[in-house]
Amino acid sequence: MRVKDIMKTDPVTLRLDNKVEDIFEVFKKHDIGSVIIVEGKKPFQIITLRDLARICYLNLYRSSVSDVLKALNKNKDSLLTVYYNKSFFDALNLMNKINLK
Repeated sequence: MRVKDIMKTDPVTLRLDNKVEDIFEVFKKHDIGSVIIVEGKKPFQIITLRDLARICYLNLYRSSVSDVLKALNKNKDSLLTVYYNKSFFDALNLMNKINLK
């Protein structure tokens, strides 16, 4: 099985200039656990449900997504991607290797 066999082809995304309230809205509206942040059309970073607690703790309610990513120390270089033609099990092994849940 390949990554392309299980991946979403039209994921929910937000832009760097979106606001924090948009993050909460898409999580609720789409019942999802993560949202991809894009720069143009390219993935820039990801925000997960686990990040929401830190966003609240840091009092970033009125911030832009860009400011949130800076506060969470998430930048473009820290985004892990996997090619769609890779084996699903290779992707799982990579996630396990870096303790990604």
